[in-house]
Amino acid sequence: MQRALGTKLRLSPAYHPQTDGQTERTIQSLEDLLRACVLEKGGAWDCYLPLIEFTYNNSFHSSIGMAPFEALYGRRCRTPLCWYESGESAVVGPEIVQQTTEKIKMIQEKMRIAQSRQKSYHDKRRKSLEFQEGDHVFLRVTPITGVGRALKSKKLTPRFIGPYQILERIGEVAYRVALPPSLANLHEVFHVSQLRRYIHDPSHVVQVDDVQVRDNLTVETSPMRIEDRELKQLRGKEIALVKVAWGGPAGGNVTWELEIGNKRKEFILENKVLREKQKAIVKEEKGKRQGKRKKVEEEKSLELEIRRINQTVIESVFGLVVKFRTYGFLRNRNRRSGSPPTTENAENSAFCLVLAQELLFCLR
Repeated sequence: MQRALGTKLRLSPAYHPQTDGQTERTIQSLEDLLRACVLEKGGAWDCYLPLIEFTYNNSFHSSIGMAPFEALYGRRCRTPLCWYESGESAVVGPEIVQQTTEKIKMIQEKMRIAQSRQKSYHDKRRKSLEFQEGDHVFLRVTPITGVGRALKSKKLTPRFIGPYQILERIGEVAYRVALPPSLANLHEVFHVSQLRRYIHDPSHVVQVDDVQVRDNLTVETSPMRIEDRELKQLRGKEIALVKVAWGGPAGGNVTWELEIGNKRKEFILENKVLREKQKAIVKEEKGKRQGKRKKVEEEKSLELEIRRINQTVIESVFGLVVKFRTYGFLRNRNRRSGSPPTTENAENSAFCLVLAQELLFCLR
């Protein structure tokens, strides 16, 4: 029957609904019709399913140029609103075979035109990707695909796993991949959209004979070079860090390590000039901080000295006032008694004069 009608049965790869886009579009249209009926009339969706099926099969489809019912039975569907007499389209004998064949060819041509038009829209945003037998590829991991379910995919699961070798090309857009035993329950044929090319890197190849595994199941690595330096600011100090590229079986690892006080004996810095420059920078920064602290201490000492001098001046002025009052009292008493000023009074007067000059000098 399929050979007589010119149809072919083709298999599609798993988790690639775009392969059978016509069926997916039909399902989408039926869902829209069911949704509209349920929202408008209410009730269960299965009550409207026969009417939805009849409406869809009796509707005109631009891709084939007729309704699906007419394409299947060779005549238009009879309904209470559009009734056709049985004798109007009575076709018997070889004529029905010829007419059916012509309609099938017309439908196939219209569907091919519609597919070409949709393909042109799709190809504008896509580029072709091809692999050869023996190439290595990564497999895409998503929660809905078989790979994601086999790995119990979570949000933090890697988006790609592999690489795996391509064994065979199936059709134009599907490939057979050599899967590990952990994924043996999956179908080994994948669509090209689920694959990503793997670029070979010699550092990814690990020689088993060269790997020395310790008792705690770790691999020893050695520093290769220093790529960068950094000063990490803490509350009370600064720490000099270096960005070290490590070698060994793992390879490609880069970590930040302490520049001073490293316990590894084989940890030798390559560029001594950069190390000396780094020390000079640290020393300069340290000198700047010490200079700032020294300046602050000098300002505090100067402020204390000014306060001490002011206190001394105030005490001296107070003593001078007391002496001037004492001298004035003695002078007035000598005037009343008619006796000449004594030597002690003269010395006190001279002392007060010298003290006043010193106070004026300090105030200046």
